[in-house]
Amino acid sequence: MDNVDEHYKSVVTKIAILSRFRDAVRQVSLNKIFKTAQRRDELYMAIIEALEDLEDELEELEEAEMKKAEKD
Repeated sequence: MDNVDEHYKSVVTKIAILSRFRDAVRQVSLNKIFKTAQRRDELYMAIIEALEDLEDELEELEEAEMKKAEKD
């Protein structure tokens, strides 16, 4: 059970961190960090894809936990 809880917490933490990165990328001035708009957009899309993967993983963990609770 501890492994599942730790994994769940890890996924939630990663989602929170990547969400902040996503927000920061949107808020920062283009010419302060990024050489081109394309680089910014590529980073933004990579963050979005990672968030989607983590949200899918979180959903799977929650579904597995619900199934386990139904058995008990």
